[in-house]
Amino acid sequence: MKKFLMVVLSSLLFAAVCQAQSAPFQLVSVSANEVKIKVLSATTLYSVALAADSQIHQGKSFSNTKGDVKFPSGATAMAGSSLMLPSGWGPIQLPPGTEVTISEFGAPKDFKAKSVMLLTEKNAKPLYLSVP
Repeated sequence: MKKFLMVVLSSLLFAAVCQAQSAPFQLVSVSANEVKIKVLSATTLYSVALAADSQIHQGKSFSNTKGDVKFPSGATAMAGSSLMLPSGWGPIQLPPGTEVTISEFGAPKDFKAKSVMLLTEKNAKPLYLSVP
């Protein structure tokens, strides 16, 4: 039984590591107030949320400190832009090297996120990045 559990746990850990390695995002920093993300390869971003157990807090503000991003409407947010995001604001196009900050999660100050949940499209499978 122990050997079986070890194999299952090893498989789950391997899958999580593979998913994180293939993710187009890298977490720079995470707090109850904001998430900073670096884009590793061209992708889109639909939403970002902090998650822990059954709690999920959706980000409502966006800024890009590095790189220009394009919204579905065709508008471009130049580096240094800061915007409040309505529900369903994405997907925005992010080129490699872009650095973005998502904030206004509405999470309590003592909230400890276990992961950051990202959606690249409205109906995409969520991508979870573990919070170190």
